[in-house]
Amino acid sequence: MARDVVDGETGFRPLGDDGWGQVLEGLIADPGLRATMGAAGRRRVDEPYSVKVQAPRFEKVVRDAVGNF
Repeated sequence: MARDVVDGETGFRPLGDDGWGQVLEGLIADPGLRATMGAAGRRRVDEPYSVKVQAPRFEKVVRDAVGNF
């Protein structure tokens, strides 16, 4: 899964100087959009990097390392 920005969902792609100003004005004016995009960004990071996902991977690395001694 790509980890980059999903335009309009978790952030915005580069839009040039004028475009960024409009985006920021829109975000300032819309707290619901800020909250929705923030939550979407958090999920996009939390899902692949959660303890539930990473713990078994870490356990395998440790078991493989210990098994080599």
